[in-house]
Amino acid sequence: NSRYSEIILIKEDFKFLVTKNLFEADSKDLQNAATNLALKYRNDLNVEEFCSEICSFRYLTAEHFKQNFPTPLQLLQFIENLDMKESYPNVEIILRIFLTLPVTSASCERAFSKMKIIKNYLRSAIGQERLTNLSILSIEFDVTNSLSFDDVIDKFSSLKARKIKF
Repeated sequence: NSRYSEIILIKEDFKFLVTKNLFEADSKDLQNAATNLALKYRNDLNVEEFCSEICSFRYLTAEHFKQNFPTPLQLLQFIENLDMKESYPNVEIILRIFLTLPVTSASCERAFSKMKIIKNYLRSAIGQERLTNLSILSIEFDVTNSLSFDDVIDKFSSLKARKIKF
C-alpha cells in the first residue's frame, strides 16, 4: 500500500506530461507544474531552462501530433528521431526519468518475490551471502541458463588448484 501511494504521488508530479494535459493545460498551470517538478529533480534539471523548454516543446509537439495525444514514450521517441536532444535536454531527461520509474519498482517487487520463494522455512538459517547469490541466480534466470557448467567448473578449479605446476 505504501509503495502504491508513493507511485500515485509521483504520477501526480508528472501528470502535466501525460497525453492531453500537455496540450490543454493553461500556460500558467503548465509552468507551475514544470517548476514544481524541476525543483524536485533539481540535481538533474535546470529549473528556468526546463520551464521555457516545456512551453516551446508543447507548441512543437502540438503542431506535429495534431489531434491524437502522444504517450510519454512517443514524446521521447519524437525527440530522438528529430535529434532534438540539444534543443530540449531537460525535457528529454524528465521523460527518461518518468519512463524508468515503473521499471525500477517492478524489479524491486520481483526481487522480493524471489527472495520469499528462496528463503522459506526450510532455509531459515541460510547466510546472507548465500541468500544474495541464490537470489541473483534466480532473478537472472536467462543469464544463468546461458552459462556452461563445464566452463564454470573449469574456471573454478583453475582458481582453487593447489597443485604446483612444473
